[in-house]
Amino acid sequence: MIHFARVLVVSLLLIFGGQASAQGVAAEEGACSTRAAKLLRADAKRATQWNWGWGLVYAGAAAGQFGVSLVIDNDDRKVSLWTGATKATLGVFKQILFPKRISAPGPGCGDVAKKVRKAREVERRGHNWFAHSTVVAANVAGFAVVAGLTENYVLATSGTVIGVLAGELAIYTSPNGLRAAGVNLDSVRVLPQVGTGYSGLSLYGSF
Repeated sequence: MIHFARVLVVSLLLIFGGQASAQGVAAEEGACSTRAAKLLRADAKRATQWNWGWGLVYAGAAAGQFGVSLVIDNDDRKVSLWTGATKATLGVFKQILFPKRISAPGPGCGDVAKKVRKAREVERRGHNWFAHSTVVAANVAGFAVVAGLTENYVLATSGTVIGVLAGELAIYTSPNGLRAAGVNLDSVRVLPQVGTGYSGLSLYGSF
């Protein structure tokens, strides 16, 4: 009798719980796909703009500082400008060699889930501790060069502050729409479980 009751409970869970779960997940994924596709298109466009925009900013900063260094007579400022131009040139190479690659969904949006996962990883790397650390490290190195060669700590500090602010602004403006909106298309499944002396539900998914 107990065994029969257990089988009956599991059967009901499979019929009603399974159907409700499947319908719920299907409806949720259908709704999320439309929203996710829009956010994915927006982030793909923003990534392209960000790559080109900051590449041009860094290139302009490098050319401008190098050009000014050719026409001034102050040796300390020349060192500071050369250092700034070098950091900006590194920024140009970073934009060329490591651009933000976010792909827009294809026709029919059948690849949205896969591309959303990849885009979220790109966005995560663009805002993690390593991104901030590289900004700080590059500018601390610049401070050491200017301070060591000129012993002008005010000039070295000003260049470092400007460099850190520019680097943090680049991080802040990089694509982050999918992560900020909390879009995650990993499915969540509710499965019945039965065993000797127990029966119940198990929840699988990403949270």
